[in-house]
Amino acid sequence: MNASLLEPNATAPAKVMVSSLPLVYMCAFLSFLSLSLLVAKGVLAKRLAVMKHPVQIETMAYRIHLIEVAVYVLAWYSMSIGMTLFLKWFLKVWQGGFPYVLTMGTVHMAIKAVLSHLLTCKDNITIAPLAARDYWMLAVPIGIFTGADIVLSNKSLTYITVSFFTIVKSGGNVWNLLFSILLGLQQPSWALCGVVVFICTGIGMASYGTINFVLVGFLLVLSASILGTLRWVLTQFFMKRMEGSSHHTLAVVYYISPVSALLLLPVAIAVDGPGLIASKFCHDPVLFFQAFLGVTMGGTLSFFLVSVEIELVKKTSALSLGIAGNLKDVLQIVMAMAIFHDQLSPLNLSGLVVATSGLVMYSYLKSASRTNSYAVVQMDDVDVEEANDKHVK
Repeated sequence: MNASLLEPNATAPAKVMVSSLPLVYMCAFLSFLSLSLLVAKGVLAKRLAVMKHPVQIETMAYRIHLIEVAVYVLAWYSMSIGMTLFLKWFLKVWQGGFPYVLTMGTVHMAIKAVLSHLLTCKDNITIAPLAARDYWMLAVPIGIFTGADIVLSNKSLTYITVSFFTIVKSGGNVWNLLFSILLGLQQPSWALCGVVVFICTGIGMASYGTINFVLVGFLLVLSASILGTLRWVLTQFFMKRMEGSSHHTLAVVYYISPVSALLLLPVAIAVDGPGLIASKFCHDPVLFFQAFLGVTMGGTLSFFLVSVEIELVKKTSALSLGIAGNLKDVLQIVMAMAIFHDQLSPLNLSGLVVATSGLVMYSYLKSASRTNSYAVVQMDDVDVEEANDKHVK
């Protein structure tokens, strides 16, 4: 494996061939499918209203539930994959790339903080108060890890391909298991350890000899994966503190987003400030507006992505979400190959199949051997948050 601290010229913005048609086709297809399912749901709901037999009512209600889950999954897929690919394009390709990832991360978390507070006011949602000790022992560390995960993930996309990013990020379940065992949230077993070895083998195969492997990008996304796992493991303890709230999942965004935004702000000013002020993005009104639109659009989309994931957590199981997340990763790699012309060797593709199979088995074992009700489920937090991700049920 040839590693370089500098990005290979082959991936320089001027030489990157980006075809947006596959993404357009995917979004159009998913939108059409979602609309079709919504129409079908409406038809079934009308039939349900006139049914009287209990068995028929139960069957029809179950079908409607499946359609609702399918619509949310399609929305999750389109928003999550679209956001990851958009970030890659925005940070690397558009106008030679927008390199100010700290500024972007700060704005994204600030938008999520504002929207989560507006949502609680609009819908009269009551968020359980958080004790001062829990705030400093849980909310602040989670906020730090969240901000670091987002910034490192976004920065890694300026060095590595979306395919390689997705492969390394999917290994977060390995770190999840290790930290869960260390913190007493998961009982170790030979079956889980065997599956983790299986996953690691697949990731190793998928990474070996990757074209345009860049050491800096690999270390960035690996660090993001570790920090992202740490934050979701700590989030399990946070969720336990919020058991009295019926909106405990939203409470995570409500409390954590402001912390992340405030912690990232001074760092962004110190690191990005001078360069951003002197850059073309601040001197060209058109570029400034386009950059502002791109950054705010990403933050808004990430909030709605979290909202969709919250609904999925309510409507389905951890196992189903875990498997759906694994399939989403595969689709994301396929889209990256179509749009950014990411290249994977037969060995890389075989490793991807092995790792994905291991992740599916891992999701099943986690669901079967869960020792409490707070099992971590893969979630997009790409920004890249939002980008591929874990969630808590």
